[in-house]
Amino acid sequence: MSSAKWTSDQNDAIVTRGGSLLVSAAAGSGKTAVLVQRVIERITDPQHPCDIDRLLVVTFTRAAAAEMRGRVAARLTELLSQNPHDSNLHRQKMLLGSAHICTVHSFCVDLVREHFHLLHIAPDFKLASDAQMVLLREQAAEQTIEHFYALEHSPFPDLADLLGARRNDAPLVRVMDRLYEFVRSHPFPEQWMQKKADDYRTSLPVCETKWGAAAFAYAQSAVEYCRGILKSCHASLGVDPVVDAAFSPSFCAMEDTLAQLAACLNKQRWNDCYHLLESAAFERQKPIKKGEGGPLKDRAGTVKKEISSILSRLQGIFSMSEQEFWEDLQALSPLVDVLMEAVAFYSDTLDSLKADRKLLDFGDLEHLALRVLVRPDADGYRQTQEAAELSSRFDEVLVDEYQDTNEAQDMIFRAVSQGESNLFMVGDVKQSIYRFRQAMPEIFLRRRDAFPPLKEGHFPARITLDRNFRSRKGVTDGVNFVFSQLMSRELGELDYTKEESLVCGATYPFDTDDITEMAIISYDSAEDSRDQAEARWIASRIRRMVDEKVLISGPEGPRPASYRDFCILLRSKEARAPLYVEQLKLQGIPAHADVSGGFFETKEIAAILSLLRVIDNPLQDVPLLAALMSPIFGFTPDDLADIRLSDKRCPLYTALVQCGEDHPKCRRFLETVASLRTLAATLPADQLLIRVYEQLSYPALVQAMPGGEIRRLNLNLLLDYARRFEQNGHRGLSDFIRFLDRLEESGSDLSPASALPPSADVVHILSIHGSKGLEFPICIVAGCSVSFNRSDVSGSFLLHPELGVGCKRRMPDGRQFTTLPREAVTLEIERGFLSEEMRVLYVAMTRAREKLILTMALEDPEASVSALASSLPETGPIPPFVLRRCKGYSDWLMLCALRHPDGQILRDLANRPGLSSVPAEGSLLVSLEEAPSISFPAEDESLPAVPDSEFTRLIHDRFGWKYPYEQLSHIPSKLAASELLAHRIRPEDVASSIPAFAEGLPLTAAQRGTVLHTFLQLSDWKNASLHPSEEVGRLVTSGHLSQKEADCIDLGKVKQFFESPLYRRIVHADRVHRELQFHVFLPPSYLDPDVSDSSDENVVLQGVADLVLEEKDGLVLVDYKTDHVWDPEILRQRYTMQLRRYAYAMEQVLDKPVKQLLLYSFSLGQTVEIFKQ
Repeated sequence: MSSAKWTSDQNDAIVTRGGSLLVSAAAGSGKTAVLVQRVIERITDPQHPCDIDRLLVVTFTRAAAAEMRGRVAARLTELLSQNPHDSNLHRQKMLLGSAHICTVHSFCVDLVREHFHLLHIAPDFKLASDAQMVLLREQAAEQTIEHFYALEHSPFPDLADLLGARRNDAPLVRVMDRLYEFVRSHPFPEQWMQKKADDYRTSLPVCETKWGAAAFAYAQSAVEYCRGILKSCHASLGVDPVVDAAFSPSFCAMEDTLAQLAACLNKQRWNDCYHLLESAAFERQKPIKKGEGGPLKDRAGTVKKEISSILSRLQGIFSMSEQEFWEDLQALSPLVDVLMEAVAFYSDTLDSLKADRKLLDFGDLEHLALRVLVRPDADGYRQTQEAAELSSRFDEVLVDEYQDTNEAQDMIFRAVSQGESNLFMVGDVKQSIYRFRQAMPEIFLRRRDAFPPLKEGHFPARITLDRNFRSRKGVTDGVNFVFSQLMSRELGELDYTKEESLVCGATYPFDTDDITEMAIISYDSAEDSRDQAEARWIASRIRRMVDEKVLISGPEGPRPASYRDFCILLRSKEARAPLYVEQLKLQGIPAHADVSGGFFETKEIAAILSLLRVIDNPLQDVPLLAALMSPIFGFTPDDLADIRLSDKRCPLYTALVQCGEDHPKCRRFLETVASLRTLAATLPADQLLIRVYEQLSYPALVQAMPGGEIRRLNLNLLLDYARRFEQNGHRGLSDFIRFLDRLEESGSDLSPASALPPSADVVHILSIHGSKGLEFPICIVAGCSVSFNRSDVSGSFLLHPELGVGCKRRMPDGRQFTTLPREAVTLEIERGFLSEEMRVLYVAMTRAREKLILTMALEDPEASVSALASSLPETGPIPPFVLRRCKGYSDWLMLCALRHPDGQILRDLANRPGLSSVPAEGSLLVSLEEAPSISFPAEDESLPAVPDSEFTRLIHDRFGWKYPYEQLSHIPSKLAASELLAHRIRPEDVASSIPAFAEGLPLTAAQRGTVLHTFLQLSDWKNASLHPSEEVGRLVTSGHLSQKEADCIDLGKVKQFFESPLYRRIVHADRVHRELQFHVFLPPSYLDPDVSDSSDENVVLQGVADLVLEEKDGLVLVDYKTDHVWDPEILRQRYTMQLRRYAYAMEQVLDKPVKQLLLYSFSLGQTVEIFKQ
């Protein structure tokens, strides 16, 4: 059906039927196009027809789902243009709207809504926002901790002490929440927690536990590595008798110890390893005179230091005897049990809080779906009747980005398949970089190992798409060499074999310099920071490539590279991206970085939040100082010094008040805060924020700053957060401030706005995670010398999917020490973490289309390269244990360069002439660079500064110009009649009531007045005058009034109205108008006597007259008032102006003169005359 030229592997992935397939699709291999074409082939296959709504296509982002649906629609449209009378194509186009092309969570939403009755949840549930979940988790944690502290004879306090919760419970809450999130990636969390708690009651020997196995495997790898580098180095000592005499004795002792340790490890004798390592000690080598020994001495010293460090690490792992291991388990088992119980209680409490609010989160969706689909049993799980029925709806289940699934999601896919026989799974395990979201690449790897290559008629099977259609050969050669050296099952979780290597499939119309580059930048830390030096070098390189008009491929052929063709990739951009932007802009290079999070730190948000905190409580010195110094009020340090000098001991706010009479800025600030505090007493947080913005013109102020549009969007975001906060049942400024404080304390920052046009000619600075799925002509992978973030293996409590819980042991005297479970979990987390870092580097390097540059800044490149070279054997592959010891990407990359034929510059730098290279396809350009210095153009002080007279005159003319209609600028072009009174009263003097009927709260006076107006508008007056309660009931039945509104109507006052002389006059009127709407033009002078009328300027007045009586000699205008007053004169003063405007409007609308203006006061029970002819 397709005119595209597919490779044989792609074609197999598109057309193969008959069983489950796993497609391992390398970077740039066109997997999305293949997936789309498979869908098209399935729905257009004449021999085996399949409607598109019988396919379940699951992606992991809404954007990917939308792109998939769009591509299928475009392909169907293309086919219909070629075959306009094909009824099946028309049918598939019609069914596309109901096709199941969605995210896993969208699928779960539909499934849960369909089966809500089985799950006993509200059918109208909503998805909770992150902000809501922060508050609910906090409440659930508080209830959980209170419950467990109240238990008698519980080990919970001991658990709190172990986790560092002696001062407050925050560490304990973090552990509970982390474990709660961790276990939700498993299909049956309760079973997982019970199993891992049972592990602490094991009776197996140490070597047969998972913890012991992990420790032995690591130790064997470490000893093998140590023996290798020791042997290689020891053999080379003979060339220098001085170095040989100094190091040989200690090297011999090390060799003996390592040989004994290897024997113990091979025999799995824990106690022997423990005793051997406990007693291991090595004499210091003899001193060598300064200037003797040379590089050989340095290498020998490095090797000895490396082995000593590794043995010290092994001593930590084997730091307890087997008996002490059992004692540790016995002591920790009750603590692990109570932790699991607390997490289960926390989960139940959180579920209850969400149920009360009809809320679910994404994790709930997955587990509720699993409750519909499966039941646990001895074999793992069994399908429910609902799952069997659901699986019959789908001929095939297609899963994109399968490498990023977790156990719970994978079970959902299997449950909705037909016995796992109709699954089509596509992904690239080398690009699985979301372990922090509980993605489990081992699921993909298990299937990859279990499924054989595709053979006709044999299923399940796997297909490999290895051809890269994105990158030039120089890029794919560089990627292949690096990862053939780095990736293995031991570290990286798979061997980077020929099957995994990229095959260049891209064709470019011209040749260019596509060699992968590795730039090692030397800098002096006394003069520069590492990031600044590297950013400057990158800026100079980009500038040079643009100036030299380096050619890249465009849609219309070769063209010179522009700034938008460059992308700088950083492992973590939040801290470093702003610095890179700054350094690039210093060299005149436009750059942009979207920094997720950091919302609270943006200048415009920090300033407005400080002001809100002052409005809530002006006695807080820090927010008060920040608000004063912000652009909103513009206090200078001199101003603040004057204020503080007036009284050095009192709070800052008190000093402000004291200076208020003599200091205009202080007076303005105090008046502003006072008026806003009045409003804050009654307004919801979002409405208050609107008034703050309007009163201070803050959005206009920030828009005038650099990056003003993004700043304005951030203010809108804050308003949106406040609005959602109020909609969730919270109320007022104080609660909103506390909510934001909790967000900051929990680290749950919000994302600021972004407003970069897609076509902007700027260098893009992205995180590697943010670049996944994208591609750029020239990619610079920067910051490679930044050390890995190993925070995942710090702390006293660790988690691993297989090894479970690892924690320290705390003695009664407060001492803490490590345990084997914690050491083993640390090792496995570290291995998984480094494997993921390797995949992150793979993702970064495969983003480039035409040029890949790897950069790293080192303070002493020679020392760094020499240390790395000393860890390499003379020949053979890089030992995985060496890679495990590396500190960052730069170590990995320089190790690869030391093995590359083009890496002679590094072998020379390390003085390792015997270090051999390995064969490599393609070239690698390795360069040693110096960080460029910053240079600014010198100022010429010899030229006097002479003002431009013409420009000066122009400035005076423009600033001296006055708007000719300035008086009219204060008059609105359209005005509601109800605003006439507000036009005469300052807004800041009035605090608005809450603008809604708040459930559970009594109605305000204004709301009760509105209800009475509604009754008078809609009631049948004839019936109401006789039976007012009956008429109120009728309006409730008809839905015009709620029961709550009906209950607030004072029937006595209603009866008094119908017994009044005014009502008798109404009955005898020629015609009665109730709620008469009007739109009329007013001259501006009606609103402001100081404004002269203009023939071509008018104000539109719109409104509703409560009651107009037509009598023989004119109109009588009546307005209802519910104000609580004791003197009619108060009403006359308030409403005379408003009613005169009404009279003007009625005379225009009804073309009759108004002879009388009346108010009917329900509070006074009488008519108040305003005017009479």
